[in-house]
Amino acid sequence: MSILGHAAWASIADCSLFAYAQDVGNCILLTADKKLRNEAEKMSVNVHGTLWLLDKLLATSSVSPARLQRVLLVLKSDLEVFLPAAAIDALLDKCRKS
Repeated sequence: MSILGHAAWASIADCSLFAYAQDVGNCILLTADKKLRNEAEKMSVNVHGTLWLLDKLLATSSVSPARLQRVLLVLKSDLEVFLPAAAIDALLDKCRKS
């Protein structure tokens, strides 16, 4: 089943990624779109967001804690970015402890 038929908000890119993740099955749909995330979760598609990815980068030492702190502070202060402040703060704390 696709989201094309009942999600007027979804772009062609959203629908393509959703369909691919659903068909392949063994992948992660990475999105910053809450509606797409909610729809993917309803359809049992493995979905994660930006902060999850940044946390994984920290956990695997793919990015330094200092660099990630700078990125998180920029994201937190950007009015065009809609990420939960509490989740950003939690990841900032993790960076400080690393």
